[in-house]
Amino acid sequence: MENLIGKDETKPFRIVATFENGGWVAVHENVSEQESDYQKLMTIALFFAKRGKQVTLTPKLTRFPKFEYARIYGSLIGTKYEGKCPDMLIDGKWYEHEGFTSDKPKNAFRNMLTHGLKQASKLIIEAPNLTDGYMLRCIYGRIKCGLDIDEIYLHEDNGNIRCLYKNKTSINEIDACRQRIGSH
Repeated sequence: MENLIGKDETKPFRIVATFENGGWVAVHENVSEQESDYQKLMTIALFFAKRGKQVTLTPKLTRFPKFEYARIYGSLIGTKYEGKCPDMLIDGKWYEHEGFTSDKPKNAFRNMLTHGLKQASKLIIEAPNLTDGYMLRCIYGRIKCGLDIDEIYLHEDNGNIRCLYKNKTSINEIDACRQRIGSH
């Protein structure tokens, strides 16, 4: 991916933000600022980049050439996510962002998990108005049924992003995860 990012006009990714701590945000040329979730994706990308992460926003393309897919999503080839197009790459790991509007937060949470986990095992979801305990029970229930869930972050209304679940962690490790990304 590194060789696809730069200021050169022939490169499909352009750097849109850099930080002194080494964090940056790159955006693929086919990511449109007019997309409904662009601002949320950019806010999330900047949140992580400000904390030293290297974040790449990737396009939502369907029916594009295999060569182009391999250039962008090559690390997904040979995995169960081959053919999928997660929203972003953060420090070399694929993440899918999900938001769902509903006046029923349990339905919204269920739909965000269902849709997001088709794209990646690491999700950043818009925080529903539910307790962490309820959401964790749902996550553990899905894991018990055989779903691969590695990480789930909540994007809260105040702009914070916090770790809700990280695979094979204890409560202490979740607290460490929260501290690493700067949420409280």
